[in-house]
Amino acid sequence: MTFVAGKGEREEIREERREQAVHALEDTQKAPGKEIGADYMLKGNISTILDESEGVKAVYYQVDLEMIDLENNVKSWFGQKKIKKVIERKRLLF
Repeated sequence: MTFVAGKGEREEIREERREQAVHALEDTQKAPGKEIGADYMLKGNISTILDESEGVKAVYYQVDLEMIDLENNVKSWFGQKKIKKVIERKRLLF
């Protein structure tokens, strides 16, 4: 599997190539038009829910992802993962 840079990163890299075309030695310049196109785009988000009661803290994470085929816009895959992390705080007695 090969990953390509995201939209924001690609613009930064393209700007660097434009700068090289003006300021770098010709034999060290990187030519435009040689990027590799992606087959799929992976999109998603991470949600966090905090819950605390009587010294016990629970953090719930939910990751939702989808993979889209860039050739035909088909959402080829969906995935969801839920994780719960419990943190117990020990009480100090004086």
